[in-house]
Amino acid sequence: MKIRIIFSILSCFLIKAVFAEQQAVECQKNKVCQVVSTQLPLLGLPRPFTKIYKKADAKSMIITDNSRAFYPLYIYQRQNIDLSDATNPQGWYHVGTKRRPFGWIKAKDLIEWKQALVVSYTPPGQGDERRNPVLMFNNKETLINIIESDDFDKKAENLYKGLNNSPVKVPDSLVSSEPNRFVSIQDKFYLLPIIDFEKIDVFEDDALLLQVVAATPGSRADENKPDTVKNTAFTEQVLMEETLEGENIKDLNFDIVFVMDLTNSMGPYIESTKRAIRKVAAMISHKHSSTHIKYGLVGYRDNVKLIPKLGFTAKNFTPKLVTGEVFDKVIANVKAAEVGSLDYQEEVFAGVNMGVKSAWSENSFKTIILVGDASSHLPNHKQSTTNTTAGTLRDTISAAKINIIALHLKNKRAKLDHALATRQFSTLSKNPGAEKASYYPINTDDKQAYEKATKEIAISFSNLIDDINKKGLSAVKNIIQKQDKKTGIGSMVQSIVANELIRYLGKAANPPRDLTVWVMDRDLVDPAKKSLEVRVLVKKKDLNSLIISLETILEAYDQAKATNKDFFNTLQAVAAQVSAGKDRVTLSESSKLGKSGLLPNWINGLPYKSKLLDLDEDKFSSLSASEKTDLIDRLDGLVSAYKEINESTQLWISLDDKDDSLEHVYPLVLGLLP
Repeated sequence: MKIRIIFSILSCFLIKAVFAEQQAVECQKNKVCQVVSTQLPLLGLPRPFTKIYKKADAKSMIITDNSRAFYPLYIYQRQNIDLSDATNPQGWYHVGTKRRPFGWIKAKDLIEWKQALVVSYTPPGQGDERRNPVLMFNNKETLINIIESDDFDKKAENLYKGLNNSPVKVPDSLVSSEPNRFVSIQDKFYLLPIIDFEKIDVFEDDALLLQVVAATPGSRADENKPDTVKNTAFTEQVLMEETLEGENIKDLNFDIVFVMDLTNSMGPYIESTKRAIRKVAAMISHKHSSTHIKYGLVGYRDNVKLIPKLGFTAKNFTPKLVTGEVFDKVIANVKAAEVGSLDYQEEVFAGVNMGVKSAWSENSFKTIILVGDASSHLPNHKQSTTNTTAGTLRDTISAAKINIIALHLKNKRAKLDHALATRQFSTLSKNPGAEKASYYPINTDDKQAYEKATKEIAISFSNLIDDINKKGLSAVKNIIQKQDKKTGIGSMVQSIVANELIRYLGKAANPPRDLTVWVMDRDLVDPAKKSLEVRVLVKKKDLNSLIISLETILEAYDQAKATNKDFFNTLQAVAAQVSAGKDRVTLSESSKLGKSGLLPNWINGLPYKSKLLDLDEDKFSSLSASEKTDLIDRLDGLVSAYKEINESTQLWISLDDKDDSLEHVYPLVLGLLP
């Protein structure tokens, strides 16, 4: 069947017109160039080992042999810029500080930074769900010709076969590919800024053709030996060698933290839960006493401020992860609350959030096993202590590279809570790269089901660790490639271990670099699988300003609700207080939040749709009560997520070792923008 790419005349012109406006640059003599749509200065990111010249001439004096890599420079002139040849851009950029220009950089050594959008590789998946590596082309037309052909899948498969030949056989238009080893952007940071795009419709599923620049902080391709698929060194590094940069796969640590409901409703199951958990730890530790396996325990109840006799909202019983022997003693003293909560829901999110902050071991496979019988309070509920949602919390969990297995104890007396708890537990356990959530419901009337499930978890973990210890990388390949069609909890363990091993192996791989290429954000063989995810690269200071902006909106909403006043008028007053009388915020009945000056400028410059930016008084007034609640709940959840990211120092990346912490960046998923 032929893939049809539907470019309706109207939508195509609209898309290109919007992007052209966002991309358009205006340069005036002796002034910093500006991006027309945002009126923000045009910045450039020098690649590693870039020379800065006194004049736009390679024979002129060299000001510096090695400028600060990826440190933003202001662009004053774009002289004879020609980016049509992806592998050899032409022209010069006149660059400098905000105050004045000081030198010239070749076009091939600088990345224009008109917007902070980048892409990252998605987890590749396993078995039938495994996607193919992203292929990178030097022109858009070749990629479109493949997609439009009747036998597109065969053409794509032939390209992959060519990559596996020795010597490599591929067309000249194919300049590089994603490494076969999955490269996690949080393990080995890389830059793939979006320069241009074309929206396409593939099998009624939106997809994008993206022109991106590939770059890696701290490294640079040899100019005489670029990283292309025809380069032997490049093709060799995508293979699985036994040695991984001095690390042995057998040295991988395993950390398992149990996050457990310890409320009064769990009373009948506490002892059976404790027995089951102790068996998991005992079984794994007994068989692998020499392996680095540690355990942790976090208990959660309800809001202790409202119900002091509960003792705690969430408590970490293992500030440092412990061995199986010590863990047995820790869990022996754990008890359920002696008093009940105000309702059936509990503070599940608070418990999971504390579990995420556990003292995880270095170089470890991190797993949380969540055990509970009730859903979590939703944002803005009087008993909620996190004001977050399951989806926002899952993004935080993924950023921390943690996998979750959720055991949901379903009591028929709490039938009305089952649907919400199922959604929340499923969302929390939707681990990256997995086709399905690692969610496992257990009927509390079936006394054997609980013990059977936990025993299967223990056996699965134990067998997989045993294989890795005995067989090393050969076992890893088998685990990753194995296509398990079963749906039991053992297959869930198999799935998350395989995905973690894929990520671990990727530490030794290097993403393509120093290239300007066209890619599709979908698998070329099976476009239903997404291969690239759009992110925005935010600085710590930018995230801080966004937190302040959203908290200002939330404060205004609360005040307006309490005083029965108009929201936008209240927002004007609150914003004026926050901006310390600078009067930079201008709100009226007709003005949109995106144009008010309340939200940071970098938000306005991003080519994505935001209901918040487009919100004005009329649109806000037309929202139903539930829609307003949903909007505020989402903003509450985003603020919580931003604060978690802000406090997690290991998530922030320094593009240059001379930068202070406020200049560090984080690749934020677009779904976490307001």
